[in-house]
Amino acid sequence: DDDIDVYMLRKDYNRLLELRNELPAYGYRICALGDKECIYPYIKLCDANTTLIEYSDTSRCSIGVFIDIFALDEVAGTSEKVKTQKETYLKLYKNFLITFRHPNLENIKKWFKNRYYKTLVISFLPYFLKKRIRKKFISYEDAWSEERGEFLYFHGCSLDTEKELFPKEWFKAYHYVPFDCYKIRVNDNVHEYLSLLFGDYMTPPPVDKRKSQHSHLYLNLKEGLSAKEVDKRLKNGETVVI
Repeated sequence: DDDIDVYMLRKDYNRLLELRNELPAYGYRICALGDKECIYPYIKLCDANTTLIEYSDTSRCSIGVFIDIFALDEVAGTSEKVKTQKETYLKLYKNFLITFRHPNLENIKKWFKNRYYKTLVISFLPYFLKKRIRKKFISYEDAWSEERGEFLYFHGCSLDTEKELFPKEWFKAYHYVPFDCYKIRVNDNVHEYLSLLFGDYMTPPPVDKRKSQHSHLYLNLKEGLSAKEVDKRLKNGETVVI
């Protein structure tokens, strides 16, 4: 891995969101669910003096160099119940993402030419219903965050449900470990946590599998730019400024 991800209990996560207006004075900003062009179901804490765009097939969500922050919610019941909830969550999130995709001119021309009018109408429906679709997804997340139980779960994860369903006691004690020039707080149940996620985590993957999972369409480490400005830079062939 090449970065740090942060868990926060939901109450602390919400508290951070309440303080977001104070962050620009310190050179930071937050990209969070509900923001106009934000496609992420979690917080990205960004360096406001940099620019990063990760994807090309969805919204031009302009962020800066970031740290991901995930909310841990309490959940009750069996892993099967949580899995059912997660399936609904992912379905709503998929619909949510579709509302950010801008119509592709080449596809529209092709559908008109071949008289694929039904395809054309269906492709535009999410665009016209985007407020309702986005509200439904955000409401589902808000409702789930009010549940109480003996486990903690990040329901925006991409792993199997069982791999991110944690006993609450795992997060009651912590210690610090070095990461580059920093000291990072980790829970005391590191072995149990890593074993749950990765199994034999002490055996490195093959060399050809040791690749970063991060990608970017545009990166600028010197300026904080809007998405519109980035589009102009991309048209001129600029993709990286360091």
